[in-house]
Amino acid sequence: ALLVAGLLPAAAGAPSGTGGGTQEVRAVDSAALQQVLHSLEGRVVVLNFWATWCEPCREEFPDLVKFAREHAGKVALVTVSLDDPDDAQKGVRAFLDKMNAPGTRLVKAPGDPDPFIRAVDPEWSGVLPATFVQAPDGSRAAAEHGPVTYAKLGEMTKSLLGGH
Repeated sequence: ALLVAGLLPAAAGAPSGTGGGTQEVRAVDSAALQQVLHSLEGRVVVLNFWATWCEPCREEFPDLVKFAREHAGKVALVTVSLDDPDDAQKGVRAFLDKMNAPGTRLVKAPGDPDPFIRAVDPEWSGVLPATFVQAPDGSRAAAEHGPVTYAKLGEMTKSLLGGH
């Protein structure tokens, strides 16, 4: 079942640079993900797709967290796990809590991943990790299909954050 009820207020109101801890992980389909992204317009959004079974995903997470925290107020971090949604409150949430990950925590709803992946980016094969940057106006500013570092996140957002 898609958990849209209650998703947008939590996502829109969740501070991007603080928090972490014990936030719930919510399941979304591509339409609900677009609603979450739309609710964050006005800020730079770092949208990261990952999974607990993906070693490069786990390795890049400290850089994602550090970047989001250091750019709190300007950057909203949205993490979307492609783990089995049944694992969302167990493995996914435990990992995000351990990382003290700020922002909006999502997991792809059950079903065929291909339409979800195509809705995010028709050029994306679904390889993990994948990180997309959304400009404050909601347009796509950058995409990286593969691991990102703190420095790479800086490059991807430089023009949107005034060169910081």
